[in-house]
Formats: sequence, structure tokens, C-alpha cells
Amino acid sequence: MSLENQSKVEQLVALHEWLNDACSRGAVPVLTGKNGDMDTIGSAIALSSINSNMMAGGLHLRITFRTCCQKGGKQITSTI
Repeated sequence: MSLENQSKVEQLVALHEWLNDACSRGAVPVLTGKNGDMDTIGSAIALSSINSNMMAGGLHLRITFRTCCQKGGKQITSTI
């Protein structure tokens, strides 16, 4: 394994250990940016599925929910 690849592996191992430690202490938010697109939100949801103590969230997820969940011109109310 090259030195560069070894460094990347070490960084991923350190991130994994940090996430496990943080999750063992309680809830861990996975936040998106203010103007996150659907790819960004999907990535946050995928990352948060790693551990049951992780939850995706962001500043404008409520707007995305409302935009995606309209039926017959009527908005579905959310608990988000």
C-alpha cells in the first residue's frame, strides 16, 4: 500500500473511531448546509443511517419536505 493510501486509511479509521465515540455519548446531528440540494440531503440521510444515534437535519429540510410532499394543491403537514 502506498504511503498516500495508508494515510487515507488512517484518516478513515480515526473518523470511524471518533463517530463511534460520539454516538456512544448520545445524539449526533448530521447537518446539511443552508442551501443543500437533494444530493446533499440524501448524503446526510445515508451517513446518519450508520448509527441509530445519528440523525440528519438541516436549516431548510422543512422547505424541501413541503416542496416534495404536496398532493392535489394541498400541503401535507409535517412534524419536521
